[in-house]
Amino acid sequence: MIKPYTITKIREEADDAKTVFFSITKTEEKPCGGFKVYTLESTIYVSKEEDMDQVIFNALEKSDWI
Repeated sequence: MIKPYTITKIREEADDAKTVFFSITKTEEKPCGGFKVYTLESTIYVSKEEDMDQVIFNALEKSDWI
């Protein structure tokens, strides 16, 4: 899977879960020409049973970042 986001840091939690820090950039073409670039930096909590990449992808998909 090509990841449209970058994981910048992973913090291990006491309950074997992870707090994942990530960023993603989205480029939008303006109607009059040129581009606008948006960057999101965020964190997400991932339990030990969940797939980290899938959790991030699902959250970004629900929020219309991808």
